[in-house]
Amino acid sequence: MTSAGEFKMVGVDAARRERYVRERWTREENAEIEVELDRGFASMPNARVLRDIKARHGVNANEILRRAYLYVARNQTLPPQVRFQAQLQLNTFGRYARPTTVQNRCTETGRGRGIISEFGLCRYQFRLKALAKELPGVKKASW
Repeated sequence: MTSAGEFKMVGVDAARRERYVRERWTREENAEIEVELDRGFASMPNARVLRDIKARHGVNANEILRRAYLYVARNQTLPPQVRFQAQLQLNTFGRYARPTTVQNRCTETGRGRGIISEFGLCRYQFRLKALAKELPGVKKASW
């Protein structure tokens, strides 16, 4: 019997894991995400960051049509049957069409709390990058 700290992944190295994630995320419906993966990350992002990227792309792809259906569904001057049909169309959208599925996450670590939205980094990563002078226009305050 092994203790909780002795578990390890048997036979899975980092290259195989990265290849698996890339193959999983390079289907046709995720083609835009693959472009973003190639240009923006120093290492392979974790699953939370990938899920957030996918949700953002889904929201952007469906935003105009979703807003049109929302306008029709909430417009009380229209007949109830038209509004009901618009509501049914809203219900057919997928999970990642809703803007509430998008949560700000650190692009480096995937952390969901303490995000500085202008940079997309959590507070600790922001501090590390600011001290290393990797963020333009940011310097340590002194007064």
